Amino acid sequence: MKGKTFRESSDGEAHTGLWIGVLERIVSYLLVIAGQAAIVALIFGGKSFIRVINKEADLPPAEYLIIGTLLSALMLLLALAQFGWLAPLLAR
Repeated sequence: MKGKTFRESSDGEAHTGLWIGVLERIVSYLLVIAGQAAIVALIFGGKSFIRVINKEADLPPAEYLIIGTLLSALMLLLALAQFGWLAPLLAR
């Protein structure tokens, strides 16, 4: 976003977060199916860590990050439940 703030950007750069969220959900889903749920927690935690490191950068408000992370986690749980894979994972 060269020369523009987050709120002023009207081009495709504003959709970067959307694509990151989609990829995050796909990777999270695949990792849980592969039995690597701890890595998903690391990804979610890493997002917050990166946010703290880049506090000087022109980033969207933290609420967007929190909402996106919670939405990713909810969608992951719903997808696992729909395919019947949540109960066996919780029984481990």
